[in-house]
Amino acid sequence: MKQRIFHKLVETSPGKLKFFISFVGGHVLALIGFLIPKDSKRIMFISYPPFADNMRYLYERIKQMEQFKDYIFIWPVNDKELFKDDKNIKFVEYRTFDYLWQLLRVKYIFSYQKIPYYKAKNQVGVMIWHAVPGKKGFWFDEKYWNWSGKLVLRSISRKIDYIVATSEFTRVLFSAIFHVSPEKILVLGMPRCDALFRERSDALEKLETVLNSKIKDMRVIFYLPTFRDYNRAATRDIFINLARNRDFREYLKQRNAIFIFKPHPHDEKFVENYADEYIKVVTNRQLIKLKLTLYDILPTADILVTDYSSVFRDYLLLNRPIVFYIPDKDIYCKTRGFILEPFELWTPGDKVKTIEELLRALDDAFENPKKWEKERLWLRDLFFKYKDGKASDRIIEYFWGLKSTKE
Repeated sequence: MKQRIFHKLVETSPGKLKFFISFVGGHVLALIGFLIPKDSKRIMFISYPPFADNMRYLYERIKQMEQFKDYIFIWPVNDKELFKDDKNIKFVEYRTFDYLWQLLRVKYIFSYQKIPYYKAKNQVGVMIWHAVPGKKGFWFDEKYWNWSGKLVLRSISRKIDYIVATSEFTRVLFSAIFHVSPEKILVLGMPRCDALFRERSDALEKLETVLNSKIKDMRVIFYLPTFRDYNRAATRDIFINLARNRDFREYLKQRNAIFIFKPHPHDEKFVENYADEYIKVVTNRQLIKLKLTLYDILPTADILVTDYSSVFRDYLLLNRPIVFYIPDKDIYCKTRGFILEPFELWTPGDKVKTIEELLRALDDAFENPKKWEKERLWLRDLFFKYKDGKASDRIIEYFWGLKSTKE
């Protein structure tokens, strides 16, 4: 009950007070935390969605190794009811005293987007970002170009001890985005991409579990759109227009194809109850319940349909067709924009704005999967130094000096 008081205080505070509590309070706690001894065998993994993404795959690899059998792994989550503590894994709810207490004691903090303000100087903060960057953000985002925004960005940069990158090219991008010295940026690879190198049959079995149906002989199309800041209903409207379109539904039937829509976590509530024979919705909540992530099932995709989402860069490792469905490109460019421009150069696939164009692009992808292969491979080699499924092993070796014995 006591720890919920802190949670309630933050949740009910007005915007400016909430910022004061998290920013100023966090830095005060960091000073206090420096006086608290750190346990080198306690590691905190912060991801969104919780217990997922890069941190999940790094954790899964670590726990397989005998050298970590007496370590404690801390996972902050939004809803502890969805998770169960085990022998050496502890789940704590964000904005609770338990979360803060655990954060102050761990030696290593691996985080998906930024290192918490609470991180003390005697802790190691490692950022494994949730994407290979392409969209504007942090120091490239004009909304931070005021005194308070710059104060936040400088604080974020100072908390970073290391950033994990995928290539020398992305090292330069991260250095510019976060104003961090290239010396702090480690080209080791993204742990979540390790899953893309597993057997497709294993991914198919997992996907069938998620969908609760057999799809062995069906063609698989994944639709993975980004979150649209400019209009919370935009992705919902785009999907509904697709799902209700008679030509689109007939096309899937004729092609014996299943269209799997995995919305951004912020968009899930709009479509989580949708069900159809050839169009399926997969949510993070479903995946969490089954102890899976998107990357456990992504290798089943014959074609990826996306828009401005960075997921296509990871998908390049599979060298399969990508279609960019961008009916709102003009407004998205004006409201968010890209670091890598022009958009057409950095997107190796057909760019379409209407459902009719989308169907033609899907036909091209099915009939001629090598159409954009030259561009895909060029970008793949630019974004990824390693293509071996061993990113987690390289991270473990760098920080703990432990070499994998896995073949």
